[in-house]
Amino acid sequence: MFNCLVSLEELYKILRDIYLVYNMTKKYKIVFSRDDCIGCGACTNTCPDNWEMDVSGDKAKPKVLDIDETMYSCNNDAEEVCPVGAIKIEEIN
Repeated sequence: MFNCLVSLEELYKILRDIYLVYNMTKKYKIVFSRDDCIGCGACTNTCPDNWEMDVSGDKAKPKVLDIDETMYSCNNDAEEVCPVGAIKIEEIN
């Protein structure tokens, strides 16, 4: 046998708390209109963690479309600086 540092009851409580925190985190979906994008790079400069220019170099693209609160601020800034409104962020459940 091995010696556990926490009881099963304590482990259950820890896992339950992690589950609750994860499910309480807001989730968002980025809606990006490539057709409207003019390739100015405002989003890539504002939020390089999630926005990059595509291989052709003439349009931006998000690295991921589904984000949580940890990525919201950066992507919201990208939405605000887009001069043509090609980026929208919607809260999802």
